[in-house]
Amino acid sequence: MPIAVFDIAGPIVVQSLARQHGASITVALALSGAPPAAWILASALWRRRVDAVAVFVLSSIILATLIGLATGSGRLYLLDGAILTGVFGLVFLASLATPRPLMFHFALESNGGPDSLKGREFAALWRYGGFRRVFIVMTVVWGVGFVVQAAINVAIIEATSTQKAFLINKILPYVFFAALAAWTAFYGLRAKRRGEAAGVGSAAGLAARSQPGPEVNSPG
Repeated sequence: MPIAVFDIAGPIVVQSLARQHGASITVALALSGAPPAAWILASALWRRRVDAVAVFVLSSIILATLIGLATGSGRLYLLDGAILTGVFGLVFLASLATPRPLMFHFALESNGGPDSLKGREFAALWRYGGFRRVFIVMTVVWGVGFVVQAAINVAIIEATSTQKAFLINKILPYVFFAALAAWTAFYGLRAKRRGEAAGVGSAAGLAARSQPGPEVNSPG
């Protein structure tokens, strides 16, 4: 799986090799951002489009790198990534105040986008109360999940060495993602069954496949 290579194994290997060759912890952490950044850019070139999540993650990698190198603090590098993950969670929650919550937009993109026929048909289902409720609940759960993950990341960074925090926080996002994805699949299936009587069951079930990819997690 490319994500396992570029976002977990790649950064760990690069960081370890950099340290073995005498690089400081801050420089090694900065270099560890190269594999995921390369993957994001390569994916954008392959698909010939850049989505908002990719821009956010790439920006967070660049920002964390600049802050880490400017301050010489590996801990600040990791904290920056944790803070940005928390901000992403808050963006999820803030989107509840907009006409369409963020999870709806992820689902819309997975259905071909607003300019496709499938996407327009999907967007039209927003008129159903049960359909709207599915995405509101999902947005709340994912938003809270990112905020909780960020809080745990900060606690780990403060309680352990920078090296240990880097390793743990490279794996932790995928634990959260697996749990949230499993819940989303279960909730989406239940919503589909409940919505069948109203004629929107199949569309509601598509919500189970609308979760953001694990690449939304910021560095650290």
